[in-house]
Amino acid sequence: MNIFIAAKYETRIDLWPVRSIIEGLRHRVVSGWLDEATPREQATPEDEWKAGIRDRNDIRRSDLFILDTTALSETGGREVELGFALSQAKIVWRVGPVRNIYHRSIPVAFDSWLQALGYLAYCGAPSDG
Repeated sequence: MNIFIAAKYETRIDLWPVRSIIEGLRHRVVSGWLDEATPREQATPEDEWKAGIRDRNDIRRSDLFILDTTALSETGGREVELGFALSQAKIVWRVGPVRNIYHRSIPVAFDSWLQALGYLAYCGAPSDG
């Protein structure tokens, strides 16, 4: 299964172990942004434009979209990605607290990555229907 993780950009390195565990469960993390080396403040408008296209394409090819809300973010990127995933009728999970009204509508939610990974290992990704 292809999984897209949306989270605060600055937490991408912290998510590498999560990606390794998911891949160890024979799933594929398709979040290209996790491997970006350029600090956000050094990105050019063209870099950001290309990143947006890449992220939307990654979400399109995902089967499961996981929104990580554990870190407070003021940029809104992960929220736009959530909206795009919902418009694509993706299965959506949330890891972390509810931070806005749209987070309440996510049918599968976990307090931590430990819980989410345990659930993924136990039963894979359930449908939200």
